[in-house]
Amino acid sequence: LSAASDVYKRHDEESEKGTEKKRKKKYSSLDKRLSEIKSIQHKNGKYNYPEVIKLLIAVNDESQRESKRKTAPLVSQRRKQLLEGNFEEYLNLAQESFDIEKAIEAKYTTRALKKFGVKRDEFELEISHIPPASFRADIESKLSQRGEEVDPPPHLTKEKTKEIFVSMSSMQSVENPKFIALREKLEARVAALDPKIRSQIEFEIMQFVVTDCLYNEYKLTEEEYNAAIRKYDIVHDKEISPVIEEKMAVMRAISNQTESVSYTHLTLPTSDRVEI
Repeated sequence: LSAASDVYKRHDEESEKGTEKKRKKKYSSLDKRLSEIKSIQHKNGKYNYPEVIKLLIAVNDESQRESKRKTAPLVSQRRKQLLEGNFEEYLNLAQESFDIEKAIEAKYTTRALKKFGVKRDEFELEISHIPPASFRADIESKLSQRGEEVDPPPHLTKEKTKEIFVSMSSMQSVENPKFIALREKLEARVAALDPKIRSQIEFEIMQFVVTDCLYNEYKLTEEEYNAAIRKYDIVHDKEISPVIEEKMAVMRAISNQTESVSYTHLTLPTSDRVEI
C-alpha cells in the first residue's frame, strides 16, 4: 500500500507540475507585460494611476486575445441568427459569448492582481472612485497610441468609413426600429437583475449586435473597421463631431451606472471596441 501511495503521490506531483507549466505558457505574454510594471501602489498604499492603466490594458489585450479564440464558433452562429431575425437564439449565443469573455477576463485580472498582492474586490472598489469618463479617456488615449495590427481594406475610403460610422452609431440608438424586438427580449431577460449589472449586460450584448451587423452588412471585421477609423482620424472629423458627442453622452450615462461593476469591458473598452 505504501508503494502504491508513493506512485500516486508522484503522479499527482507530476500532474501539478504539468498543469503549472501549461499555465505559465498560457499566461506568458501577460506575465511578460506585467514584469514591466514595478508596482501599482505607492508606498503609502495609494494606487499608482499610470501603472494601473498599464495593468488594465495588458489584461484587456491578453484576455481579449483568448476570448476571440474561444468565442469564434459562436460569432459565426450569432451573425447567421441575427441575419435571419432569430432574436431569441441570437440572445442565447450572445449571452454565452458574454459569459465566456467575463470568465476569461476574471482569470487574467485575478492573475495580474495576485502578482502585486492585491485583492480584486479591494482593487475595483478603489478604482471606482476615479471618474469613469476621465478613466475611459486616459485608456482610449493609450490604446490609440499603439501600432495598428491590420490595414483597412483598399475599398474602405474615408467617405465610406464615415458613412459606416454614422450607420453603426444609429444602430445603437434605443429608437432604432430594426432591433426594437431584440431589445425588448433582452430587457425582459435581465429585468430581475441589479440595475448596474443589467446595464452592463445590455450594453455588452448590443455591442455584439453592432459588430455582427458590421460584418453582415459590410463584410468588415472590427479590426479592419477600427483601422480605417484610425487611418482617417474619423473621430476628429467635423461632420462626425455631433455623432461623437451623442455617443459620448450615452457612454457617460452607462459608465455612471456601471462604474463599479467591471473595469475591463466597460470602464476599459477593448482595443477592438474603442470606436464602435
